[in-house]
Amino acid sequence: MLRRLLVVGLSIVGGLLLIQHALAGQSTANSAPAMARLGGGTLTPTLALTPTATLTPTAIPTAAPISLDNYLPIVVKAPPPPTATPTPIPTASPIPTATPIPPTSIPPTPTLGTVNPSCDGAASSAAPNYPVAITNVNKAGNPETVTIRNTSNQAVDINNWWICSMTGNQRHAILSGTLAPGQTLVVVSQANGPIWNNTATDPAALYRRDGFQVGYRSQ
Repeated sequence: MLRRLLVVGLSIVGGLLLIQHALAGQSTANSAPAMARLGGGTLTPTLALTPTATLTPTAIPTAAPISLDNYLPIVVKAPPPPTATPTPIPTASPIPTATPIPPTSIPPTPTLGTVNPSCDGAASSAAPNYPVAITNVNKAGNPETVTIRNTSNQAVDINNWWICSMTGNQRHAILSGTLAPGQTLVVVSQANGPIWNNTATDPAALYRRDGFQVGYRSQ
């Protein structure tokens, strides 16, 4: 208990000493200018605290409200649908038209009878085979035969026309009658015996009654 009282007492004495020291410091500060004027002793500068200025808050300006009357409305239109690009339809190439081949021009058949039913001389392989052609020679037949066909679209009068075996320049037969368009005729030999060469090529020639060579076949 006594110790506690002693501690309290010391605390009070310490406090008084501090107060006294503070008062003595203030008195010295006040007398320092006078001592300086009187040429007195050394002055100890005292730090004077400047009170901190109080900052006044600056008002932040408020933005003016936006008026919708000053702006035009924005109209957003949907983009048009894409237009489909038409796919080109390939054009078929035109089918070339076959150029008709005109028939070979042949001198008209005279109305006269047989001029010269001869098989002498050489036959031409360039005969037109039109309007009648030789299609086959049956050399091994008994009797021998030669087949001819009308290659035109008209009937052909074959009276007094004749057929020759050119190897031996022998006459196979003299013709008669009329061939319809596309008609085939088997002409039987009118010779007295076989005339066609069975072991080698023996061309056959067909002559019109005016002596014009109409057909040729190498067989």
